[in-house]
Amino acid sequence: RIVPVTDAFTMDVPALHAMVAEDRRRGLTPWLLVATAGSVNVGAIDDLDALADVAEAQGLWMHVDGAFGAAAVLSDEVRPRLRGMGRASSLAFDFHKWLHVNYDCGCVLVRDGDTHLRAFSDRASSLAGGGGGRHSPDYLAGNARGLAANAPWPVDLGIELSRGFRALKVWSHLLEHGTRALGAAITANLRHAE
Repeated sequence: RIVPVTDAFTMDVPALHAMVAEDRRRGLTPWLLVATAGSVNVGAIDDLDALADVAEAQGLWMHVDGAFGAAAVLSDEVRPRLRGMGRASSLAFDFHKWLHVNYDCGCVLVRDGDTHLRAFSDRASSLAGGGGGRHSPDYLAGNARGLAANAPWPVDLGIELSRGFRALKVWSHLLEHGTRALGAAITANLRHAE
């Protein structure tokens, strides 16, 4: 469900509390809370610390959509407003937005690696001794040795069976400019917006 927002376009935390309580009264099981760290349209940053408190108290998975604004953690000016982002169960952000890396390059960080692996890998049950999972083709079967040995494979961590080397452009960009210069560029963008 969509939680109402305040006049500042941030999630209304008291309304969230009421909605979770109402769902539980109706016999439903709330499990996911999606917060924003800098929405694309208006730049709103939810009170991530308060939402993390709710998620923790209610046993919810808290995902932070930081597609645009999570990179602002590099700006001394914005960093305090992103306090609580580090408490998220998962965080998604795009290097090709405020970090100025060529399109496309996104990132998802998941706090619990075992949960992440179980969400995507049908091979997980077979990684120790060969043989595919219930739905895995033979060519995705793990083996005790050789090219198919070791785990996890990239295929175990997402929906893509193979992927390009997007990390190279991120690494070279960070190496060339550094986080201090990128943070200064973000702060300069904020000055332009004023």
